[in-house]
Amino acid sequence: MKKDTTILISLFIIWGVLSRTVFHLGPNVEFVSAISISSGILLKNKKLAFAIPVIIMFISDMIIGNTNIFLFTWTGFAIPVVIGFFLSKFIKKDNEHKLTKLIGLSGLAGITSSITFFIWTNFGHWITTNMYTKDLNGLIACYINAIPFLKPQLAGNLIIVPIFVLVTYFVFNFSLKANTKLDAAKTN
Repeated sequence: MKKDTTILISLFIIWGVLSRTVFHLGPNVEFVSAISISSGILLKNKKLAFAIPVIIMFISDMIIGNTNIFLFTWTGFAIPVVIGFFLSKFIKKDNEHKLTKLIGLSGLAGITSSITFFIWTNFGHWITTNMYTKDLNGLIACYINAIPFLKPQLAGNLIIVPIFVLVTYFVFNFSLKANTKLDAAKTN
């Protein structure tokens, strides 16, 4: 693994854990979606991209705790990684609209990540707790009652995801290009 990739992964994990513990911005305002999407975009190793949010969740949950839906919470960040894989295909080509495309697609990715996380984790809450009846009415009630938790995550991901993806994408690619030039200069 290249040094740049190792540094990027380490920074993702450190920032993810710190953003869930020390620098927590508020209920359901999180950076793990942004990190997951960026991992999908930037990392060639797909298993590693999926491992990053799981590692973040494991470490931070050891500090702040979790409930019996932790498997749903942890796996809920797999979808943003997949979204990142798809985004990487759309933004690979150099063109004059790359910046606009990256901002727009990452904003859409933030919305999609929030909604899929909401659907998956609230299904997990419905299935693993006795708070709601185990029928369609109970499931609907679970989703309706969880809407207040979706609002801050959507708002946060509309801002956090595009900024985080944009910064990490350009910093990582700039670093790779700079190191490639240094390696070429060393061989000459």
